[in-house]
Amino acid sequence: MARLARHDPRPHRRGRHPRPRPQGPPISTRAACLALLGWIVWSVLILWLGWLRSATSGDGLRTIWPTWVSPTAAIGPLVLTVAFVLLALRRTRQYGFGPRAADKIYRYGSLWLTLYAVAWMLGAGYPREAILLTALALVAFFTMTTLRELYGLAEQPVGYRR
Repeated sequence: MARLARHDPRPHRRGRHPRPRPQGPPISTRAACLALLGWIVWSVLILWLGWLRSATSGDGLRTIWPTWVSPTAAIGPLVLTVAFVLLALRRTRQYGFGPRAADKIYRYGSLWLTLYAVAWMLGAGYPREAILLTALALVAFFTMTTLRELYGLAEQPVGYRR
């Protein structure tokens, strides 16, 4: 009769239980190239449809950029994009290209979307709405951090029965 594996009640190093790591297949060069090609095709298609649906400006030319938004509104999101790329590079140098770095970058990226929205709101001239989104981002960040720390303190990690 086969013996069932028991849960080891002793805490893992630093008092935390190990989290299950996602085990997926590595991304091949072919898959990465096809994903990049798909992103380019759909981006061009969306921009082209936006150009087709746009109203003509005063000089009779179509534009993708709305006339009521200053082009300087894009400065904030561009700065945040550069900051996120630098953060992602720092995490991959620190943790390598494994699942731990991917998990961290995924979590940061989820929160970063709110920061992009705040930057666009500020650039478009909506400071009250930007303050509201900033408060929402802070609540989400603190909630995520608290839940992550509480999960580390749990004696029995949350999981499904087998």
